[in-house]
Amino acid sequence: MHGIFWGKMGIKAVVFSLIMYAATTVSATPDGSKGLLPPVKPSKTYLTLSKDLLLEKSDVTIKDKENKVKAVFTITNDSKENVTDVKIVCLFVDQAQKEQDRETWIVHDTVKAQTTGISTMTKDNKAISKNAIGTQCQIVDVKIVKTPPIAAPQGEEKESKGAASKAATKGNP
Repeated sequence: MHGIFWGKMGIKAVVFSLIMYAATTVSATPDGSKGLLPPVKPSKTYLTLSKDLLLEKSDVTIKDKENKVKAVFTITNDSKENVTDVKIVCLFVDQAQKEQDRETWIVHDTVKAQTTGISTMTKDNKAISKNAIGTQCQIVDVKIVKTPPIAAPQGEEKESKGAASKAATKGNP
């Protein structure tokens, strides 16, 4: 009997603590709406290339009547690595530069080493906050393109195996 009572009290204490945490987090933000969004953190892979991989330009346009968001990104890759799946996070900000919304974009094109790539994307049915008047975009992740090891063509490999087996059978009567 006492175990059930204390078990229920423990559950109530945990639920109460979670509610209080959520309430203080939301009340700590000026508008209270985006207080639970995690901060944007770049990946370790991107941080190793961040000096040489730059988001030179981002042009994000919101078309209210069509509920479309169009983005054009210019990425300069001055590194020695080819990269792909460049993940870009755009924060939609208000007049006071406070975050109102965010959107993640992934550029699947390969941006070759020592080049600049331009990518255009559109997302449909996006309801962006009416308070948003601008964007702040940044690269947060990237994948380095792995080049496969050079292998001998299959035809040559079969011939050399065949020649070796013929030579082995000639030595054996």
